[in-house]
Formats: sequence, structure tokens, C-alpha cells
Amino acid sequence: MQLNKYYAIKQLSFILFKYLSLFERLRFETSAVGDGCIEIFKLRYKVYLEAGYIKKEQCRKKILYDEYDEYSVNISVWNKNDLVGSLRLTHPRNAQFPVDQAC
Repeated sequence: MQLNKYYAIKQLSFILFKYLSLFERLRFETSAVGDGCIEIFKLRYKVYLEAGYIKKEQCRKKILYDEYDEYSVNISVWNKNDLVGSLRLTHPRNAQFPVDQAC
């Protein structure tokens, strides 16, 4: 039984080390519109297109930008010079969030 606990701890340590080392390589940045968000808008376009939320004809410039970006902050995740993810935090406008208009 003791051997199994040791093995489990060893495996868990290996997994944690692997993912923590990946986390150390990532860079997080915040930005608002005008602060170089073009890469974020390109990634958003690509993700929405692949998910089927938009059609190619809707965005000829291959960027996805909307009215909520004007009062949002973006958190981008970079692995070296590659944008690997982003999150948009939208401030309420007129005491409403974008989801309030959809519901």
C-alpha cells in the first residue's frame, strides 16, 4: 500500500511540474481598444468562424470587433510571440451587460 501512495505522489508531482513549467512560459497582458488589440480581434474572428457563430462574408478584414469593445478590457495570454488565448471583461454600459440585451 505504501508503494502505491509513493507512486501516486510521484505522478502528481510530475504532472504539477509539467503544467507549472508551462504556466511560467506564458505572459499575461491587459489592453483596451487602441492598445494593440488587433491580434485579439483576429483570434476572436478565427475562433468564432471555426465554431460557426459567424460566416466568412460577415468580416472581410478577418477581425471581429463589436460595440462592446469600446468599454471592455482584454486579457491576452501569450506563449512567446504567439497569442494563445484572450478574455474580454465588459463593463456595464447604462447599467447593462451585453447579456442583458440578449435576454
